[in-house]
Amino acid sequence: MRRNGQAIGIGLALAFSAAAAVLCFGRDGGAEPLRYALWSGAALLSASVPLGWFLGFRYDRLKDWAEKDPLTGVCNRRFVQQGFPKLVAQADRRRKRFSVVLVDLNDFKAINDTLGHAKGDEVLRKFGRGLRDISRHGEIASRWGGDEFMLLCPYGDRASLDQLSRDIGELASRIALRGGENLGVSAGAAVYPDDGRVLEELMQAADRRMYAEKKHGKETPAQRLKA
Repeated sequence: MRRNGQAIGIGLALAFSAAAAVLCFGRDGGAEPLRYALWSGAALLSASVPLGWFLGFRYDRLKDWAEKDPLTGVCNRRFVQQGFPKLVAQADRRRKRFSVVLVDLNDFKAINDTLGHAKGDEVLRKFGRGLRDISRHGEIASRWGGDEFMLLCPYGDRASLDQLSRDIGELASRIALRGGENLGVSAGAAVYPDDGRVLEELMQAADRRMYAEKKHGKETPAQRLKA
């Protein structure tokens, strides 16, 4: 978790304390004012640093809640929608391609119905945590809604997408093996700018390919992405 708020809060507290000490010393100069300035600065520092840390901590928590899905810990839909234009601008500036990958947990409703919603939530948490673990090349994992996840990938080549497909399949297999659930995945990828230049177009293309996987019966974790 990033701690930008805490760093800023503590930094401001240090700067404020130092400035106050300088002002106190600058009134008269000399040894006695110096001792007074140092004492005043230290006293102010002891009070302002904890306050700065606390305010920064609260800022970080609020920012984290705004960006992260509370159940799975991956990014939420809002974060993706707000960050997508920046990703496009960066890709255009560098003349690079990137991918949008949709991942759906097959028959997830059956897990909720037969094993209970608590078990379903546990599966979602494990899958979200696993997506973060396999995102080793700059991928941004997010929960798009329900049992559907999305990955923003800073590449659009076949080889990288194939490797991501294998990683996702192995992740689902590990979760199913350890938890005893009948867990499968379907996935589809769309590449910017080949399949679209706005998020909605890329999502639609990825969604069509994801459901083509389901229609063709490729519901095992060993499925391959279609891009």
